[in-house]
Amino acid sequence: MNKYNLIGFAIFMTICILIFLYQIDKTIKKTEEIRKRYPLIEIEDSLNSVVHKLPVFEGFLNNSLCAHIVLVSGKKLTICSRPTNRYSKPGEGHKGIYDFIKSGDKLLKHTGSDTVFIVRETNSEKLKLFFILSDSFKKGK
Repeated sequence: MNKYNLIGFAIFMTICILIFLYQIDKTIKKTEEIRKRYPLIEIEDSLNSVVHKLPVFEGFLNNSLCAHIVLVSGKKLTICSRPTNRYSKPGEGHKGIYDFIKSGDKLLKHTGSDTVFIVRETNSEKLKLFFILSDSFKKGK
């Protein structure tokens, strides 16, 4: 009976490993698809547009340092920022661009600059935030 238990355990472990590898492959493929559809904004790019929506991808957690964005023009892109505590309340720690960006915000970036500005206008005030682009999220890294 001990021999059969060992064989059953080996089969069970093999199935678990195969399912795990399948899930990893599926996640890698979906990540590559997202990267193709939402290219990373680069230093050389310029930007002067309004955020239409911030899509959420099923099965993926939001990363506060990166925001996938659809602009009013229909252009899709990803902006990754360095963490900052500039706009956090005391004790909140570092936050990223995803924690602040909303639909309707205006995005500004000049060619050659590593800074992205978020301009949000409400009835009574104009809020201007800025974030430094991260170089640790380059494609292929």
